[in-house]
Amino acid sequence: MTVASEENRSGPYIGNGSATVFNYDFRILDEAHIRVVHADANGIETELTLGADYSVSGVGLSGGGSITMTTAPAVGQKITILRNAPFTQETDLENQGAYFAETIEAALDLSAMRDQQLSERIDRAILIPASTPDYDPDQLINDVINVSLNRTATEVARDQAAASASALGNQAHQYDTRTLAAAAIIPAGVNVIRTHGLTTAGDGGGATYIKGTNGSPGAFQDAGGQYWGLVKTRRDLVPTYDTATALAADTAATSDQTIIRTRGKLAIGDYGGATYVQVASDPAQPGAFQLASGRWVKLLEPIVTPEMFQLSTDAGNDALMWARLFDYVNTVGAEGAVASHKTYTFATSCAITVPLLWRTKVRAHGAIFTTNGAIWQFTVTGGGYSGGMDLEGFSFDHQNKNAVLGAFKLARAGCVRIIKPVIKAGQTTNANYIGIYITESTPGNSSTGSFWNVVQDPQIFTTTADLVPFGVLFDGAANQCRVIGGLINGNLRSVSIYPGTSPNFYSSNNIVIDGVSFESGSYGVYFNGVLGNANTAPDGLKIINCRFESMSQAGVIFVNANQQAPFAAPELHGNMFVGTPTPISNPNNIRINSTDRPQDLSGTVSFSGNTQRTVTFPVNQPSTNYVVALDIPANQLFWVSSKAVGSFNINTTAAFTGTVGWTLTRLS
Repeated sequence: MTVASEENRSGPYIGNGSATVFNYDFRILDEAHIRVVHADANGIETELTLGADYSVSGVGLSGGGSITMTTAPAVGQKITILRNAPFTQETDLENQGAYFAETIEAALDLSAMRDQQLSERIDRAILIPASTPDYDPDQLINDVINVSLNRTATEVARDQAAASASALGNQAHQYDTRTLAAAAIIPAGVNVIRTHGLTTAGDGGGATYIKGTNGSPGAFQDAGGQYWGLVKTRRDLVPTYDTATALAADTAATSDQTIIRTRGKLAIGDYGGATYVQVASDPAQPGAFQLASGRWVKLLEPIVTPEMFQLSTDAGNDALMWARLFDYVNTVGAEGAVASHKTYTFATSCAITVPLLWRTKVRAHGAIFTTNGAIWQFTVTGGGYSGGMDLEGFSFDHQNKNAVLGAFKLARAGCVRIIKPVIKAGQTTNANYIGIYITESTPGNSSTGSFWNVVQDPQIFTTTADLVPFGVLFDGAANQCRVIGGLINGNLRSVSIYPGTSPNFYSSNNIVIDGVSFESGSYGVYFNGVLGNANTAPDGLKIINCRFESMSQAGVIFVNANQQAPFAAPELHGNMFVGTPTPISNPNNIRINSTDRPQDLSGTVSFSGNTQRTVTFPVNQPSTNYVVALDIPANQLFWVSSKAVGSFNINTTAAFTGTVGWTLTRLS
């Protein structure tokens, strides 16, 4: 995002003893980047303290936001809001490190904000002419003091007369509200008036008006019949309405009010306040609505919130405003974000169509999504080679929700990145629950598959002993997909791959599981179906750099698996198995390429009246450089022979019936 406006201060707002919310009209990157100055009736200023005296909303929004005072300023007191960016540079760029344009842009934005902040301070300073050579600042101070002490009686009289005239002018030509100005007979010699509010002093609707004619921007008529038009030379003087509902109903809104702002969608401060541009006809965009005049307004925001799209008819189903937000983002190319830490409850699924021609982003950090319905909270389709979408910071509370199906379902969706999702489920969660489901849109139709999707840094877990059925499921035609990093805890089948039972070009392949931590579940990676396909040799399945801890059944299992030779074998490298009795379960003995070194493999072997038994490893060892310790009965000799990378033999001197335990320790 850019810093396209030079606005960096708002106010002063005049207190009325009741108003506590005051707008600021510039973008900030942190709530601490605001400075709020309180001036009492005598003009003595005090800088207020964040948290103790006020709170901030709208961080990151291009149009600014508002502060909420803990105590309303009294009548005659003033509140001024200024940008207060820190004079530090904390962006650390490493040589040959990853390049993120947003990181560079954020640092540049902060630099521009500091420049504007300094410019605002300089504008209030006394400056010496540039052509003045070697002027001594101390001399300037002495000159000012001397002028003050040595003014003549004429100068004093003149100042007193000017002060009296100024006081009289202020009394005559400034009004607490536009309502009071409209009720007054304003003297004929006055050409400019100032109000401190629209209907209440300090409500943010204060503005400057000039003498005009009927139909001039924001015009009103005073009691003497004179019309006064709104001066639109600054952003804070743009016509502003409490809500979008009030704007739509205002019959006085005229066509020359090109830019209009609201403080909320359905109510002041509901995070739906926005900037609109007036147009002649229906723009066919989500968030647009018609005015009483028959003209329309459409959103003019680079970052939109879901509340900008809420309607009074939504009846508490937050999925509807989220669907409109995604429709707007994908149509216009804007960015979506939440402006508050709140819980959104869905009665129906929110359907998302991924754009084909550009990548969009929606951020939901701080928000929580939940539902009591038998639904997927978000269903995603669309996308392609050149488009895509980032869904970042979505958190789901699905604990004790025995109907919900899951958080995300991607069906024939392409180039979607689900970044840092948090999914909490368990207790009485649906027995078929799937946290993130990536599949084809038509079951059994491999041409409708999902491609090039990434789940990055997920946290999928349960806080109870009730295991979640599926964390991430790749089903049918899911190809070229990744799960990268994150933690999946307490799942029966944490990451599952179901490519189908017959080879097919579009069956799930080229799946990479990289750097994921699996904890306290039944299975880490659960593969069930055919490996490879009949038309091409895929990259296959890669499980790399993962940690499997306390998995009760197996770290990785291949169930009903068979290979379509000569296709690539699954790759398992750099994984760690801790407290997992069976690191890799491979009952069909498919080919596996692995350099993993689970320590201290162990097991038992049963003898039934014989003198030799063969132990076969679930995955080949890298070499025969290992030793085997045996747990044997007393008074009988046993030994190990025929060590190979895939097996070894246990021998005894006489026929034996019973069980022998073994533990393998690798020496290299």
